[in-house]
Amino acid sequence: MLNPLGVVYKSHWMVWESPLETSGGSLVTSNTPLTELVKLQLFTLGGISNLRPAITLGDFLKYLYGGLVFKKIP
Repeated sequence: MLNPLGVVYKSHWMVWESPLETSGGSLVTSNTPLTELVKLQLFTLGGISNLRPAITLGDFLKYLYGGLVFKKIP
């Protein structure tokens, strides 16, 4: 988002509904090549949606600015 001073900042939260996986279904690890296609289900704007179909891990990481991880309480 662009504010009146021309400074770009991030202002949108998304909840991951699935782990980040390769298009083949393997979990993404630190050894996954940046050219690998990935998939992820997200909850955003009141519903669950998927990443666009052909996004590489490298492109995905360009737009990931941080996160929090929580474990479900039994």
